[in-house]
Amino acid sequence: KLFIVLILIITSLSGFSQSVTILPTTTLGGGSGGTSNWTSSGTSTATTDQVGIGLSVNDVVHPLHVRNTNNVSNGIMMEKRGNYIPYIQLLKYSGTVASPTAVTAGILGQLDFMGSTGANSYSAGASIIGKATGTYSQFDKPTQLEFLTTPSNLNTQAITRMVIDKDGRLGLNSGTTTPKGTVEVNYIGSYTPTDPMLNLIGNSSTAAPQPTHVRFGLSNTGNWAVNQEVVPALTPAGSSVNFRYYDNATPSVTSLLFGYTNSTFSVTGAMNATGSSSIGTNFAVGGTSGLTGKVTVGSSTATTAGVEIRSQTSTDANPDLYLKGTNNVLRFGNNVDGTSIIQTTTSANVPNTATLAWKHITNATTPVATPMMTIEGDGDLTVNGFTKLGADATTTTAGVTRSSPAIKTILLTGSMPNAATTIIAVPHGLTASKIIEARVMVTGFTNLVVSDNYTPTISFGSTNYGFLFNTNIDGANINIVRNTSTTSSSNGIVTAGGITASYKIYITYIQ
Repeated sequence: KLFIVLILIITSLSGFSQSVTILPTTTLGGGSGGTSNWTSSGTSTATTDQVGIGLSVNDVVHPLHVRNTNNVSNGIMMEKRGNYIPYIQLLKYSGTVASPTAVTAGILGQLDFMGSTGANSYSAGASIIGKATGTYSQFDKPTQLEFLTTPSNLNTQAITRMVIDKDGRLGLNSGTTTPKGTVEVNYIGSYTPTDPMLNLIGNSSTAAPQPTHVRFGLSNTGNWAVNQEVVPALTPAGSSVNFRYYDNATPSVTSLLFGYTNSTFSVTGAMNATGSSSIGTNFAVGGTSGLTGKVTVGSSTATTAGVEIRSQTSTDANPDLYLKGTNNVLRFGNNVDGTSIIQTTTSANVPNTATLAWKHITNATTPVATPMMTIEGDGDLTVNGFTKLGADATTTTAGVTRSSPAIKTILLTGSMPNAATTIIAVPHGLTASKIIEARVMVTGFTNLVVSDNYTPTISFGSTNYGFLFNTNIDGANINIVRNTSTTSSSNGIVTAGGITASYKIYITYIQ
């Protein structure tokens, strides 16, 4: 306050040429104890000299210099009686006293808080600066306030710590005199030893810690708003953070939007996310999403699963997890990215063309994907591995072993050779002991499809065509063995008359 008053008094002096001192024993009114430049109470006297109060003439270094040598604090009091307002003004103008002009952008006034650094040396450590940010006019006076401090143990000038700009925006440690938001809290390197933090602290009651709030709304009057509420706790992990929606009623009614308490995250209503998201982990943005703890969506009841989506009432729509894209993936694996199974969906705008597939992913440096199963949009199912139809345990009773085998099937097709060949060997490419069935179907001269050991009599005029063959399996082939009496072109399985005889062999084998 002393320094502010001194600066303001200076502005009331028209100039200076030599020093005048008023010692503590003098009286400004010119009464007993000394004389001064002010001779009587109630009159105004101007001086162009420097004025020193409490120090010798040679020590005066400013237009107004006050020193107290009585080992008590200096102080200046501006007193105004009659319920009027005392005030201090710092005035700056361009031009001359006789012909002042408008102030342009720059410092309007400055308060420096100074300290001695040694003999005959002193320096400012903190300052408050009033600054014009544009040229003054009668209806335009753009200004801002800047607050500066100096960090310890650094040979540096005072640093701008807080700015209130012409539009009311507040910048804290922003490193700039032009805050970009209504409130900007920033980090400017080694001069700010902590990360930017907005710390709201409630009461210190151990019985009932006071919640703190940040409210987002239209104004400070009652309106629709969202309130962020933090409730501290005295137990580990007991604190909670809630986001509440306030209606416009009186009194206002709150509804919980979502909250986090004791490792439990609860969401009410719809939840949307764009890009990658992470809950409970510190994974980098754009990386893999992660989750720790348990999450309930659509209900305030605690879940027993990692993520649970449920309808709140029996009349609500069924919960729906919708992955909406051309190619969607769900991955199931362990927490170290080992072997896993992925479920993929390929969608399209054409009816019955979407597919759902499962693949196995290896833990190799370059993962290898092995198809497992695919369901086509028209209902077709493809199983790439063995299929087990049943789950009976393998048992043996009275020498008979009972089991539910895992099976695969293959189909072999081809054309029959000339009619004179008795044995047609078809390579199966399997371990013969794993084959549990081989069903052979043959199409003959009359387009009749028959299986082995089928012997019909079909009359076409005076000629009878008999189909007769059997099959056996060896280590390499499925053998189609024709009866020698039916190998001629006129009586048997033939390739003649415009019809090509062919075979189909359907094999079932176990794992």
